[in-house]
Amino acid sequence: MIRWWDIAQQCFSDNYGSLQRGFLTSVFILIVGLKRVFHLDEMDDLGFALLTDSPHRCPTRQMVGPWRKHLLWNEVARFCHRTSPWDMLDEQQVLMSFDEHTIPCWTKKFSIPKGYVTTRNKYMRCEKLYYGYDLHQRRFVTVKATPGKVELRDVSGLLTRRVLGYGQPKSLHAVFDAGADKSDADMRALLTQTESTPNLEVTLRDCQYLHRANLWKQLPADQFLSYQEPGDCQGARPKEVRVAETTTVLKDETQADAVWTIMCRQVIPGPKKDRWHPLYTSLSGEQATP
Repeated sequence: MIRWWDIAQQCFSDNYGSLQRGFLTSVFILIVGLKRVFHLDEMDDLGFALLTDSPHRCPTRQMVGPWRKHLLWNEVARFCHRTSPWDMLDEQQVLMSFDEHTIPCWTKKFSIPKGYVTTRNKYMRCEKLYYGYDLHQRRFVTVKATPGKVELRDVSGLLTRRVLGYGQPKSLHAVFDAGADKSDADMRALLTQTESTPNLEVTLRDCQYLHRANLWKQLPADQFLSYQEPGDCQGARPKEVRVAETTTVLKDETQADAVWTIMCRQVIPGPKKDRWHPLYTSLSGEQATP
């Protein structure tokens, strides 16, 4: 906490003398479990007041909210970057998942670009956070905030370059959702990046175009290896997952440039159809085998 405060003093301007109270309040409302700034109106705890540099009464949302609103984006980005645990990646073999978190915005006071919000299944005003999560150490490493119209494919290359440049890992295996693969050009751009970066490998889920899905479903049954995974809840029957390796030819490319593909087929008992999860990867052969 003391280190964060020292970095905050170096990153944020304090023209009105409200930095310390606004920063401390923003940190400790997360620790005590306040989910919204307007819940500060319900706080009446002397200990919380002392923690937030308010010795007489708890800070109000009218003070903390405007302080946050007037923060400059480059100052916030600088603080997030300097507090990222880059030292934990040094000379490590890193397996990192990159994904997005969408924050819907209902205000009409500001011009906020619209983006697709999956939880509400519609386009609306929103902002997005793109983060990198270390799957070995089970912690967040880096985050990038963008307007709602920005997609994962727009920042995928930037996120991997940031981790490689500042974390200095021995190797980085980046895992992306289908948002990084909205078109063949997006996937080819990531694969081209791995060719020019020796210590980078990527794996990303396909958007499942219909014509390719029909070809994958024609793979011989003896080409799949069967695995058992735990069920969704305690006492549930195990899931059967069948895995096969194949190649996929992208649009306007030839078989010589085919991409190594891992087919994951989840067997669904009953009348429902099986679920297919194709994964493109820059790995090949034994490296790509689960």
